[in-house]
Amino acid sequence: KVWMGDFVGAAEAFQQAIAIRKVTLRRHHPDVGVSYVRKGVCDFALGSFDTAVESMEKALRCCHDESVVKAKILNNLGVMHYHRQDLIQSLKGFAGALEIQRHSLAGPIKRESIVFDASMTLCNMGKLFLEKGDYAAAYSVYEEGLTLQTIAFSRKSILVMLSLGNLAYCKAKNSEPKKALQIYKRVLRLQEGMYGDESREVMETVGVMGLLYHQIKDYKKAQAHLTRVSRWQMYFMNARNPAVQQIKEYLKKIEGKLEEEESAVW
Repeated sequence: KVWMGDFVGAAEAFQQAIAIRKVTLRRHHPDVGVSYVRKGVCDFALGSFDTAVESMEKALRCCHDESVVKAKILNNLGVMHYHRQDLIQSLKGFAGALEIQRHSLAGPIKRESIVFDASMTLCNMGKLFLEKGDYAAAYSVYEEGLTLQTIAFSRKSILVMLSLGNLAYCKAKNSEPKKALQIYKRVLRLQEGMYGDESREVMETVGVMGLLYHQIKDYKKAQAHLTRVSRWQMYFMNARNPAVQQIKEYLKKIEGKLEEEESAVW
């Protein structure tokens, strides 16, 4: 039922499984916890965040050691609390998950699955810090996540590319456009190799870079980047799309600035 998108029916089925397993097994048996987790995921998909949190907290009581499973549940709780706008409890969930995951990574062998889970927890924490406007903290956890990813995954992987994008975004939000541009250049190279020069992902990055060049008053580079985006929009977007109009307005402003610079020279 989950795969069919019938989350109501699936949640009811998992609730029945919980009732049966409590009778045939024991109240806090790990298999009961599995059913609580699955019900919580269905509740979350239905937008019932409070009920989802309740299910995950019950699943947590079925974890009898500091296991990878417990870390996953804590991370899920962090996500659910984030959607409830309870950032304190959200951070508590992520921090609890990360503590377990760091312990699992302490040995000489670092399994890809653990590296992935820990980096995702760090990315979730980064998003939370962005929400709070703490861009330095967001950058710090995103950077730690990227460091982990480069241990287990290729530097050209989509995970590394997304983490670099997160780092660049933090620098841009923290009013560090030059540092943001340095990172976005790396992101752009990866995107062009992965998606192609004319992909939407590439154009979004080119557009952001154009705006950052405008911000640091490098109007020629800003014009080159935004002109590239404008040409792409002519073929792939409706002319009435607000984004199309926005780029045109920026290009007009840049043309004015370039004219002013030229006049100042003479």
